[in-house]
Amino acid sequence: MKQLKILLLITTLLFIPIATASVEQLISSYSYDYSNGTINVTSFSSYLMDLDANGANDTLMFNLTTDFNSTASFLAFVDVDNGESVLTGSHNKTLSPGNTYLMVNFSTLLFAQHKFNYTVRIYDFSDALVYRKSNLTTSTFGDYEEGYSIISVSDQNVANTYLRITSNINSTANIYENITVFMKHNDTTISASKEAGLSIGAQNVDIDFDNETIKGTHYNGKFLIESIQIGSKVIGISANTTNSYDYEDFAKTSYIRSIASSMIDNNSNNLTDYLAINFTIDFKSNDDYTIKSKLYDSFDNFIADMEKNITLSTGINTVSINVSGQSIYKSYLDGPYLLSFAELLIDGETQDYIQSPYQTIVSYFQDFERPPLPDIKVSVGVINISGNDSIEINVTNQGESAAVNIFIDILDNSTFSRTLSIPNLNTSETRILETNNTINSKLYIAVADFSNIVDENNESNNIALWSEPQIVSLAIESLLTISSNSTLRIFGFEILNDGDAQVTDIQWQFDAEDGTVINSTENISLSANERAMVYVRHNYSDSGEFTIKANATGLTELNSVAASSSSTAEVGDLLITSFSHLSVQATKVIFEMQGKNNREENLTSMEWSLDTDSGQFINSTQAFYMFPNETTFVYIAHDYGTGGTFNTIATLSNPGYSDTESLSVTTNTGPSISAMPDVTFDEDSYNDTLNLSDYATDAEDSDSALIWNYESNNIIVSINQDTKIANISAPANWSGSESVSFIVYDTSNLTDSNSILVTVNPVNDAPSFNGSNPITNMKWPEDVTNGSLNLTPYFYDIDRDSLNYTSYGTENIEINIDNTTGIVTLSPQANWSGINYIVFAAIDPSGLTAPSNNVTLNVTPVNDAPVFIGAIPHWRWPEDTVNDSLNLTQYFSDIDEDSLEYNFTPTSNIAILINNNTGVVTLTPNGNYTGAEYMTFTAIDAESLTASSNNVTLNVTPVNDPPIIISFIPTDLTPALVIGASLLFNHTSSDIDGDILTHSWKLDNTEQSIAQGWLYEPAGNEAGLHNVTINVSDGVITVSVQWNVTVLNQTNIDVYSLSLLNQEMGAAIFGFNVNNTGENATSINWTLDTGEGQIAANELSLISPNESIFVFAAHNYTETGDYTILAEAFDEIYSDSESIQIDIYDLEMANVSVLNISSTSAVFELALENFLQSNLTNVSWAFDTKDGKKQLSST
Repeated sequence: MKQLKILLLITTLLFIPIATASVEQLISSYSYDYSNGTINVTSFSSYLMDLDANGANDTLMFNLTTDFNSTASFLAFVDVDNGESVLTGSHNKTLSPGNTYLMVNFSTLLFAQHKFNYTVRIYDFSDALVYRKSNLTTSTFGDYEEGYSIISVSDQNVANTYLRITSNINSTANIYENITVFMKHNDTTISASKEAGLSIGAQNVDIDFDNETIKGTHYNGKFLIESIQIGSKVIGISANTTNSYDYEDFAKTSYIRSIASSMIDNNSNNLTDYLAINFTIDFKSNDDYTIKSKLYDSFDNFIADMEKNITLSTGINTVSINVSGQSIYKSYLDGPYLLSFAELLIDGETQDYIQSPYQTIVSYFQDFERPPLPDIKVSVGVINISGNDSIEINVTNQGESAAVNIFIDILDNSTFSRTLSIPNLNTSETRILETNNTINSKLYIAVADFSNIVDENNESNNIALWSEPQIVSLAIESLLTISSNSTLRIFGFEILNDGDAQVTDIQWQFDAEDGTVINSTENISLSANERAMVYVRHNYSDSGEFTIKANATGLTELNSVAASSSSTAEVGDLLITSFSHLSVQATKVIFEMQGKNNREENLTSMEWSLDTDSGQFINSTQAFYMFPNETTFVYIAHDYGTGGTFNTIATLSNPGYSDTESLSVTTNTGPSISAMPDVTFDEDSYNDTLNLSDYATDAEDSDSALIWNYESNNIIVSINQDTKIANISAPANWSGSESVSFIVYDTSNLTDSNSILVTVNPVNDAPSFNGSNPITNMKWPEDVTNGSLNLTPYFYDIDRDSLNYTSYGTENIEINIDNTTGIVTLSPQANWSGINYIVFAAIDPSGLTAPSNNVTLNVTPVNDAPVFIGAIPHWRWPEDTVNDSLNLTQYFSDIDEDSLEYNFTPTSNIAILINNNTGVVTLTPNGNYTGAEYMTFTAIDAESLTASSNNVTLNVTPVNDPPIIISFIPTDLTPALVIGASLLFNHTSSDIDGDILTHSWKLDNTEQSIAQGWLYEPAGNEAGLHNVTINVSDGVITVSVQWNVTVLNQTNIDVYSLSLLNQEMGAAIFGFNVNNTGENATSINWTLDTGEGQIAANELSLISPNESIFVFAAHNYTETGDYTILAEAFDEIYSDSESIQIDIYDLEMANVSVLNISSTSAVFELALENFLQSNLTNVSWAFDTKDGKKQLSST
């Protein structure tokens, strides 16, 4: 028996230190022994037996003695290392106290050694492993029946069509077997097989490797013949090599001769644009070819698919497939690069296929042309907000392609750290990211793509730094006149470092604005917030008002800094420090004069005067005095009475001192509007005929300088201030008359106004639909009239006209509109449901219209009861017959096309089953029932509305029934009796139809009696097997029972305990006991009928009274199936026998077990057993996980 174990998933890894041990040592050092305590094997024995008693051992038996002392079933396996193969046998047995051994047998025909290593495995009834013992060794066995052996092996080239391997095989039997030769080249094994008839003795068997198989090796040299398998036996061939062969000699179809590669640099930039894979191919025919391959790196990482279609003629040609250098660069995988396969096809049919055919030279992905790459630039800025830093990061893609999965890391010079991300950044796109730090930091760094996930043209701009800027500043404060006396002045000012960095080499400069500039004589330095006071003395030569300036410059480590300030210095005894006009209103002006006494004594008899430049002088009316440094304000009002520009002069004086200032002032006169015409236009129109420039004049300003406005209640005026055209209109639909006032403004904001009458003539308007309040979609049930819609809220007429209504766009719905009320009546057709669309329109008396919005009318379906559409006729069929010819769909319908279900009134003698999907009624009368039943069918729709049929007659007509044999004796249909004894046969029978029954007893087809019972008394010459039959008839139908009766002679021989001791594939070992129950010794013979033939004893056995012998018999079955085994023992007078049933298996799923479950992952083990004496090929399996997701199968 050969067993195949299939692991669907391997989840256990074994880690072994390998520093000092070889692989063989590591494997042998590991113990695979296991026991969970259920059972242990206390002794192992193995021995050879000659089961067919031909003088040569033919069976290797393994006897396993266990310590199991209860009753349970176990499955034992023995795995035997046969050198070139591992053989597995099994034994399924129920152990019990006193019966604690397991036995596994092998045919020696499978073996090729004389000493074996083996492993024992035992599984419990649930197929769980309970015991395993490995590294067991048998003793060295002598000769045994080996079955087959290889005497010699030779090879030859047969016309470049076959490589023929000729094996001289010695066989010990006449048999047909499958013979396979395994040959190896490099690390690849090929095989060829055929079924051959073997005769006893030596013979040559030729196994041919066809030319395509040899061509497919792409090998030049000698092949190693590893082994030859004959049937189930694998025979190793040591150090046997063939002659040297060239695969190209065998090529009859096109094939790939060689593969090379080159690197193509089209633009001479030292970067490879294409990796060219060059296939040199011997094309054997003119055809359209396809070349396929896949490119990987040396770690099995996929890079590119390669495929090329080309038409070529017979001969050797080189075909190149170019792999884009950019695609290799984008893989970021270094060479050398490998082809996983190379395939040559014609019309999808493979001509040549090479696994792992080529490897390029060492190269790096950077050697290849770069694809368009992104270029990420980052900048960072910070805003301090009340103790928090708001950080803004700008990320821009300056490159030629989009960038994906960009991570931005932001750090400060302390503990702050953030990571932000951008999933995709297109070319020329900028993203602004923001984050916050709860404290202020002086330094932030933003880094884009720190982990170098994104490949870029330029990575130098991936980092940006922000540091808190230093404030470098100087300020000049408090530029003042410290002291004055006549024209002598002492000035003072402060130089302040108001930044946060030291400023050195500070110089200052003072400009007195009289041509004198005073400079510092030495440089100073100021720390942050430090001040320096500067005093300057200067004596003016003239009096007046001077703008003095102070400047300062300095240096820091980074740049220079400057500051300046200015002020006014007044020099003189009496000065007019300011002369201006506070207000000019048309021709009226208010002047302001400021005078100051700069002397350190009082000035008395002070007066002022104003020359208006209009021929009029205005003088002060009384003298006044001024204290030292006092300023006096004088206000003068004057009406020029006309417009113009006047150069006025103000004078302030006393007998000793005086000062004058001049001022230009311009006065203006207001505009004037003449009479304007009234205006008339139609409703919803306008009038733009009024040119306002025609009606206004201004002495000083031009028409274009004048600005117009208007005042009204309803009238709207739009005035073009460039053309002065007035566009006069009114609100929509407004009509009537109204006064409109126009106002004109000159450049001095002087005004004039005038009014006109504007009349708007009424015009008829179309009705309007209120689009802001559309008619809502309507929904109501089938077969219902809807009158809920009133159109009057949705339409109106600005002219208050009475409106009529209409509609259009509907089908299946009748529309009626009452023009007086606006009520719409919607009447759907009977039983109709669905959606229609309608537009309503209002019409005024002039025929002007306004449409509504598009309104959806949704008539929802209402369930209608099903309908019974025709009487079901009288239904008649014969007794004991199922009738399914009635289909209710022919008699019921539903206007809604609902799926109907059916019910019925029950009947007493007829079972009724209705298929709601098809409407078919299955009528099954009770057994033997005949007669009429009456019932009604009901159809039920989805909402339980119903319709009932007429009262239907179901008539089951009578049919003759066979009689029934109710009981009989003997109940054992294979009784036995001894000559001289008798056996009573009897029976009871009945007929459901009440027919009169007749009886007939027959012995071997000869009638013996017509009574109800019969007594069989066999005669002395009737030993053997006989048929006894009772026939019961109602005159039409006959039924019978038959017994197979064994008539025996009186015996003192007992055959018992016939059993199948062991079964290995088709090899079966039987055993049975023969006991002498008589008083005298006797010589007995025995036979065993195997179902395929009979095995007989070689000689008589002498058995004493009450003595037993145990008989072994073995048989090799040639066919699978069920067999009856009959063991018989006899002497010259007596005999006895016993039989059993056995099953010779072929292929069986021995067990399915769960090895491991982890989370949702499970590991299953399937055990397939081949019970035949030959190999099974093309065995497939399927495994259903029963979760609806996966069905696994052999590959």
